[in-house]
Amino acid sequence: ITNKPADIALYLVFFLILLLIEFGSMAVLIAEKGAPDANILTASDAIWWTFVSITTVGYGDYFPVTNAGRIVGVMTLTVGVGLFGVVTGYLANAFLGKKSE
Repeated sequence: ITNKPADIALYLVFFLILLLIEFGSMAVLIAEKGAPDANILTASDAIWWTFVSITTVGYGDYFPVTNAGRIVGVMTLTVGVGLFGVVTGYLANAFLGKKSE
């Protein structure tokens, strides 16, 4: 474990990604509960949908069908893509940046 500010920030971003997956999954599961044509029915489905969505893979096997679920999706995707962008930028800098040591 290093103490460079960028490394510490990366740990925070990973923690935020885990929180987003957890709470985004719970929110979409609650929003889709009871919808007759819902396809996100279990916690496993919700976690899978959240992870696949925020990583921008988007298989399309699960998707929210209610307006509330879509609102949760918009918020989750906006935050998730931003967080994954931070991780991507960090990795690009680590591979391509100058070594300061």
